Amino acid sequence: METTRNYGISDTALLEFTGKMLAYLPEDLASFTAFDPDLNSELQDGLTHLYQRALDYGTDSAERGVVQKNTEDVQLQLKLCVSAYHEVRYFASKCFGSSPAILREFGVIKFRKVRGNQAQMIVFMFELAHAANKYKKELLDSGLSERTITALPELARNLEKVNVQQELSKNQRSLKTEVRVVMLNDIYAVLLKFYKASKIAFASNPIQRERYTLPIGRSTKKAVVTEPADS
Repeated sequence: METTRNYGISDTALLEFTGKMLAYLPEDLASFTAFDPDLNSELQDGLTHLYQRALDYGTDSAERGVVQKNTEDVQLQLKLCVSAYHEVRYFASKCFGSSPAILREFGVIKFRKVRGNQAQMIVFMFELAHAANKYKKELLDSGLSERTITALPELARNLEKVNVQQELSKNQRSLKTEVRVVMLNDIYAVLLKFYKASKIAFASNPIQRERYTLPIGRSTKKAVVTEPADS
């Protein structure tokens, strides 16, 4: 189950605001504690710890970069597979143009349906390799290179390898995002306490009050702006 962000701004913006607020707290903490004893140095230390943990954990950019690199690898291997298929099909048509049944063994009908799906293309390439080896003599006699035929299983395995890496990186990114959002939600919950108190404790001082006013961004499908009503 995906964890919902309780804040409607970016992770980076939330951390930036937290850092600024922590810089102001030493000056204002006594006023907060006088207003509400729960807003004390212990809560401040806890927020500092959460903030440092979140900074050490890092942002999503690193995982996003890995996923992007793996996606590019998949696209490259798909292009190589498509290129090899067109070459094999050319010589298969040259040999067996009058035999639709044999051409179907080379995937002439199936190809259009699977060419954009790496998981299906993996199976397709292994089937193509099987057909090419079955009719190897005829294909070689028609001009297809043996290197192209022997490379087909390797192309299928390479595509399978990068596809697995892509799926693993996507999963790893999702897991790290879950952990990151939980940490940032914890930070936001503390920020909210100081924000709500600041509206009363600093009611006559707009400059101090502004220090703790939470930035509000656009809500998204995966981020919800949360500001409970005053009690």
